[in-house]
This record gives sequence, C-alpha cells and structure tokens, in this order.
Amino acid sequence: MRKHCTCRIKGLPSHLQHNENISMKKQNILLGLLGGAALFTACDFENFDKRCQRESEEYTLQNCPQRIDPCTVLDSMKYDIPTRTLKYYYTLEGLLDSANVLTDAVVGDFREELKKDVVNSLQLKKYKEQRINFNYIYYSKATGKTSIEIKISPEEYSPAASEK
Repeated sequence: MRKHCTCRIKGLPSHLQHNENISMKKQNILLGLLGGAALFTACDFENFDKRCQRESEEYTLQNCPQRIDPCTVLDSMKYDIPTRTLKYYYTLEGLLDSANVLTDAVVGDFREELKKDVVNSLQLKKYKEQRINFNYIYYSKATGKTSIEIKISPEEYSPAASEK
C-alpha cells in the first residue's frame, strides 16, 4: 500500500501546509472553475449574421428540396455574411422552364410582385429590420443555367420605398 506523502514548503506556516491529495483536488477544482470561466467569457454569442447563416443552412437541411408549385422547387437557402444577402435557390421546370415564356416583360412583372411580397412579408421582418439584401436565383432544370436572378435591396423594401 502506497503512503501519501505530506508535502512541506519551507517557510510556510504549518497550518497552511496541505496534504498532497487535498492540494491536488483543490488545484483540479480551481483549474476546472478557471477553465469554465474562460470558456464562458470566450464564448462568442452568435450575432445576427452568423445566426442567419446557421438558420438558412438548417432550413435547407430540414426542408429542401421543397416543391413550391408545379413548376418551381426551392433547392436551398444561403446567407452570405460579407454581402449580408439572403439567397434563395430555385429550379424551374415544366412550363416555366422556357425562354419563350420568361420574356423580359414577364420577368419584370414577376420582379415587381416579388418586391411587393418582400415589402409586405411579416416572416421577413427581422431580416428587413437589419437591412439585409434578398437574392432570388432561378435555374433551368433543362439547361442548369440561371434563368432569372432578382436582387432586392433595403432601399427597395424600406417604408419610404413602399410609399413610392
């Protein structure tokens, strides 16, 4: 059986001298508390942009692909921190997957309707309050190329813009 040695520090009064096991336990507890405090203070509370990035990734994993209508599928969402842009990626198929249908006039009307939807959306309120950009990208299922890309900036959906 191993004996526990008693460590003595020269010059330290005897009532402050500790058994090595007790000192080690106290040291481990102290290190644990200090480590926990360091972790707590070093904890990077998630800012708005990081939260948007995480939530868009989670939404994509849980809900995509998601059929919107017979001709449109939401493939994914992504939040781009440097540009502060929430991007929606769609695939067009069937009737809408045609350059003959997607004329400049049709795309222009669609852009105006999409802008109105952003202006009036309660679901996008927290994003609009933070003045982020929205980007809607529609790919052709047949060609894999971008058919439509619509960007909506804060200047377009802010209250002053909706009064125009």
